[in-house]
Amino acid sequence: MTILSNQISIDTDLDKAFGFISTFENMPMWNYYILEVNKVGNEGKYHVIRKNDEQNFELLEIEENKRFLLKLQSSKLITVTREMIFHFEKKVLLIDNIKIDSILPGFIERFASKKIQEAVGDNLEKLKELLETGKTTLQDGRETTIS
Repeated sequence: MTILSNQISIDTDLDKAFGFISTFENMPMWNYYILEVNKVGNEGKYHVIRKNDEQNFELLEIEENKRFLLKLQSSKLITVTREMIFHFEKKVLLIDNIKIDSILPGFIERFASKKIQEAVGDNLEKLKELLETGKTTLQDGRETTIS
């Protein structure tokens, strides 16, 4: 098991940040690896189309303007749990905790985890830029805007 944590301060109000981020269909606007997110039914399940594959995740818990918890089953080998925690004190402090459970050898998991943490950090920077300025250019060249 590996636990990764990133945090970022975003100069916006809490309602805007939580509302945008917890609308999971917005993920492709700030995560370059995700192309599309679609809700499946009414039970907190989502289908994700990524650059090289497709996955499903489930919203396990949500506390309005405080936190949410997602579970991603990417394969029989790997389960990812992601918790985003929101604090507000003049700016939004977003804490993004990711727990990776796998049956992969430890050295492979550690190597992959370093790359994942760097990519998540880069994506959070794009999210910050998008929420603060209303626009960003993702790592793959896509330009996104919000009003």
